[in-house]
Amino acid sequence: MHNKVIVIGGGIAGASITRALAKRGVQVTLLERSKQLCSGATWHAAGLVTRFGGSPKLKKLHVQSLAMLREIHDAEDVGLHLTGSIRIVHKNDPDRLLEAKHHVELARLYDEADLPTRLIGTDEIKALHPLIDTGDVEAGVYTPMDGDIDPTLLTTHVAKLAKQDGAEIVFGADVKDIDRRGQGEFVVTTHNGHAYTADGVVNATGLWSQEFSQQLGLPHPAMVLEHHYIITEPVAGLDARNRLPVLRDLRGSSYIRQERTGFLIGPYEDTVAIKRQWPAGPPKDWEWGLFDDNLYRLEQNLGSAFELIPVLAEVGTASVVNGPTIWTGDSLPRCGRTPIPGYYDFNTLTYGIAHSLPLSEYLAHIMLEGEQAWDLSAEADPLRYWSLTDKDYTHDKIFESYSHNNRIVYPFEHRPAGREHLPGYNAALPDILRKAGGVMGFSMAGGEFPLFYTPKGEEVEMKSFHSHAWARYAEAEAAHVRSSVGLSHANFSKIRVSSGASDAATRLLDIATTNTLPKVPGACVLSYCTTPKGKVLAEFTITRESNAHDYYLIGSRDYAAHDVEWLKQQARVLLPEADIRITDESANIEILHVAGPKAGALVGALHEPLAQLRFLKSTKATVLGVEATVFRVSFTGEAGYEFHVAAGDAAALYEKIAAHPKAAELDCKPFGSHALNSLRLEKGFLTRGDIDYAAWDEVGIERFVDISKDFLGKAAGGDPTRRRGIFLVHTAAGFEWSIPSDCPVKNAAGDIVGFTTSSAFGGEVGKAVALGYIKYGSDGAPLAAVGEDGLTVEVYGQHFPVESVAAPPVPVRGLKKKKKKSPATVTASPAADAPPAKSSTACQTEGFYTENVRKELETAYTLPPELYFDKDVFEVEKKKVWEAAWVLIGTTLDWREEGTVKTMTVGTQPLVITKAKDGKIRAFKNVCRHRGNMVCDKKQQPLGECGKHNTLVCRYHRWCYALDGRLLAAPLFTSEEGGKRNRVAKGPTEDEVAQDKNADPEVVSKAKIIAKNFDKNDFGLIPVRLETFGHLVFVNVDGENPATLREYLGCIADQLSEHEATWSDLDNMVSVAKVEYTSKANWKLLCENYQEYYHLPSVHPALCEVSVVNDHKRCQGAGANIAFKTHPLTNGGTPIDPEVFPALPTLTGENLETAYHHYVFPNMFVFNYPHSMFVIRLEIDEVGVTREYAELVMHKSATEVEGFEEKAKKMCDFYDMINLEDIDICENVQVGIQAKEYKGGRFSFRFEETVHRFQNLYADYMTRYVPGLVPPGDETMRPGTARLRPAAGNPTSVLHI
Repeated sequence: MHNKVIVIGGGIAGASITRALAKRGVQVTLLERSKQLCSGATWHAAGLVTRFGGSPKLKKLHVQSLAMLREIHDAEDVGLHLTGSIRIVHKNDPDRLLEAKHHVELARLYDEADLPTRLIGTDEIKALHPLIDTGDVEAGVYTPMDGDIDPTLLTTHVAKLAKQDGAEIVFGADVKDIDRRGQGEFVVTTHNGHAYTADGVVNATGLWSQEFSQQLGLPHPAMVLEHHYIITEPVAGLDARNRLPVLRDLRGSSYIRQERTGFLIGPYEDTVAIKRQWPAGPPKDWEWGLFDDNLYRLEQNLGSAFELIPVLAEVGTASVVNGPTIWTGDSLPRCGRTPIPGYYDFNTLTYGIAHSLPLSEYLAHIMLEGEQAWDLSAEADPLRYWSLTDKDYTHDKIFESYSHNNRIVYPFEHRPAGREHLPGYNAALPDILRKAGGVMGFSMAGGEFPLFYTPKGEEVEMKSFHSHAWARYAEAEAAHVRSSVGLSHANFSKIRVSSGASDAATRLLDIATTNTLPKVPGACVLSYCTTPKGKVLAEFTITRESNAHDYYLIGSRDYAAHDVEWLKQQARVLLPEADIRITDESANIEILHVAGPKAGALVGALHEPLAQLRFLKSTKATVLGVEATVFRVSFTGEAGYEFHVAAGDAAALYEKIAAHPKAAELDCKPFGSHALNSLRLEKGFLTRGDIDYAAWDEVGIERFVDISKDFLGKAAGGDPTRRRGIFLVHTAAGFEWSIPSDCPVKNAAGDIVGFTTSSAFGGEVGKAVALGYIKYGSDGAPLAAVGEDGLTVEVYGQHFPVESVAAPPVPVRGLKKKKKKSPATVTASPAADAPPAKSSTACQTEGFYTENVRKELETAYTLPPELYFDKDVFEVEKKKVWEAAWVLIGTTLDWREEGTVKTMTVGTQPLVITKAKDGKIRAFKNVCRHRGNMVCDKKQQPLGECGKHNTLVCRYHRWCYALDGRLLAAPLFTSEEGGKRNRVAKGPTEDEVAQDKNADPEVVSKAKIIAKNFDKNDFGLIPVRLETFGHLVFVNVDGENPATLREYLGCIADQLSEHEATWSDLDNMVSVAKVEYTSKANWKLLCENYQEYYHLPSVHPALCEVSVVNDHKRCQGAGANIAFKTHPLTNGGTPIDPEVFPALPTLTGENLETAYHHYVFPNMFVFNYPHSMFVIRLEIDEVGVTREYAELVMHKSATEVEGFEEKAKKMCDFYDMINLEDIDICENVQVGIQAKEYKGGRFSFRFEETVHRFQNLYADYMTRYVPGLVPPGDETMRPGTARLRPAAGNPTSVLHI
């Protein structure tokens, strides 16, 4: 975007950006007021460089910096000493230790694999730095390859590289004026009368940077302050060539590094000397200047350093440096675009030596490509403080940041300095919120907002990493919003984009954002702002305000100024001649927010017409005497409304709503941002931080992307490096709110596969919910699958299991309005915004199960009874369970011969299963690819029965398919290959059509070419995922189950490995008997009955003779199964006694006297005795009718037993008796559970742990199709979840009952 640039300032920042631009071919002139480089703050800098970062983005910046510095130093010595560094954690400071662990965890995202940041003990600290007294030291954070560098050598060398790339450096060029003229040209004049022209200017003047901002009318909230360091006399034994690690004495707030054979100590003292008297920087003649030293201010810091390194107290001071440096309120740099096109800030770099090189690359991307390569908007953008130009605020914030430089940073702490100077601090609305008990936070953009509410006057400690004192208030607020109605203040940006009668604003937003724009006034859409390289920069709710081209955008408050300038930049580039007005209205408009299921009732009482406002619509209204624009939206994901009002009217409207009689009747309560965060995360709603500057096809915003239109960066999609992740974290008590952003997610092998972007406790799901990303590997595949075993996060030294889920755990509510009742039916208390969800809807939400099966076994209740007889629920189950799980459809014995075809329905889907000539069994959707007729219908073969076919021919238009799914023939269609016509029996050729005397001439003409570009290979049968285990055949209809069949079977596959060896060979198998049953009971009742043996003595006394209740043992492991066994088997005189028939020849050891009783979700029961397998397969018919297909299979050697037929018949009769006994009791239960008063029962811990597990498996599939939410107390669902609970005295993983 720039060809010729002027850089003002010759310190490390100016030299770095000059070099970054010059090496990219830009003509650069650097103007330095002094006669040589480094005359401001660079020359006296302590030169520290580090790979450590207090936040992951700064960590990334620092890692990049060290890589660049090492590359430079390898080419030419610039005084780089890579000693490593140790951040000292003292004893009796548990929070500091937690913070240290946190830093080590987060460092893993960007650490090089061979240079990990580590938490080390005192022995290693002493080994690395022998002069430390570790008596009062607990630990240290060790960062390898940290150190220091000579600032002057570095700057000089970088400038030399810039000159080699063609840059010009002019000394003695003291800039007087910067003038931006037409066509984007700048003229920069100096005090000696020279003028320089360019199309871009970079303010890299450091200490003097405020001068030019003020000249151009730009705010520049920064100030110069004093910073000391002292250099000691030589210390005996120090080797200048083998330096000790740099130390950060966190308790004493100092850095301590070796300087030749002495030490350099740099404190951050509590009494900061800020130069308010220098509003434009130091005097003109200040170059190379220093302040007088003032060591009294440093006594406490130096005393701590002497305690840490006792030898320091024994040596003198060689020199003291007290130099000027310039700080912002958050101690971070100003690097990026400004409101003046072509004019950039690259100054106020508190840590300039460490930051300048990577930030110059960052800025070069913005200047030349129009966008950053990665995002530091919150950390470096000059616009982040845009509205906070008050000098008192700036002073107080800098004082706090400097003096707190090494204080512990708590995740929910809002440090208070300067808050009273905020533009709206004394406004009426914040005052009302405080009086209501609001504990206020504030953002860098200057807005105050309530975090949560407490009883008036109650103070709450905010400095904590876990077990937060405020959590109970936030959780109660969120629960109240979910059940009733709440009132809050919403802290969003408000931006107007207008072009009146011209369509320019519409054209701009159509290109700059992803979604289809609203076409009528009052309509709203959620859309995303993208960059030319396809990165997502911002999220907006966009509303059309009028029939003209006027739009109102609601976005992130902290980024308002940044977003305005971005939109203006796109307008200049895309529509340079257009007149588009883009204004930030954030300070002029406040938003009040009403949310919850009763929000509609409250808002309707405030202004009756608003009760009929539809979702994603807005309207103007006078509400309780206040003019407002009312939106039917809510960031909570609950039913809700936003009232956008003039800032001066917000307090009055808030008070009127809170005092309204309807608010009291509905128990309307205030709620804060922590509750809001909890609610929005459960629904998967994103914030700016969750977007994380990812590509548009990585963020998970497909619903809000109109792929049919050309938006910025659309073509850049298609090569994602990550995808949206939704995580449920099973934390220890007290850590539910403690999952930090940028927390690495690791797999079972310890590899990082993703990271979090935000989190909160989800009150409805009862655990921490986090958003984030799953990374992709070099093969373009995700490094972790939905539902993958063994995922964890490490949080403050603790490891917590993580579930990666496919969808948000709680659905968005309140999207539709109820139809208004007629006056005759209106009650005194209007209904809530939405009626209670039907069971068929509610059963798909996690909250439906939290008060029953999601609890631990001792306190859990069984599933609500309506799930067993509600027809709508049954229809949901077909898709959520039967099409999503691995379902048993038969055995290989059913398809013993080639040409066998069987049809069936699984869930809602018609299937045809074939065995082709190649011997493979395949499953397909039973649909012809022509017009959708069943390819094998009931006239060709009865549903559920096996038949013999050479091909499959659709009866409708005679399309013919091979049994391997290939389309063989399509009459009167032309293939691209060869142009030949396909023909099947009874299908007329073109000649036959032509010879038909009664044929329509037009039909004859069209018969010559029926279809162009038709390829039979594209129209084969639709395959369905099919796998086998032994002789058992399973399908996964929707094809999306993350597990293979063996993974799904889990422990069963291992326990039956010896049995599988026999059952895999058809020649060894004998099908002894098949029986079909019809049970007038819901399928789940049959499953639950099979899984528990609580009922055995009363229902199956004969079975207890061979399978003794006390000999049943849980052998549960991974997989979607219930597993237990009987061992040892006894000979009780029953037809299934182990001695009746010989054992399978592949069995050994314990398996010779063990019966396995397995259930595989959702439809397989298996009795595996040493001599036989009895399999029951369920098929669902109606909600209260289930068909059972039972088959008894033995090894062929059993047929040689004397009296085989009689013994086999007795065995079949015995199984038949047992199964009929089960059916009888289940049919009784089906009737009993429909009693109105019955709401569900309780579980027997001793015998019904299996049923609890089954009902949780069911809940998993009904809610999110991600297994693994079995509560603590059940056997483990998947490896790594560690939820085994053995009986007392039994430490094994097998629970003896």
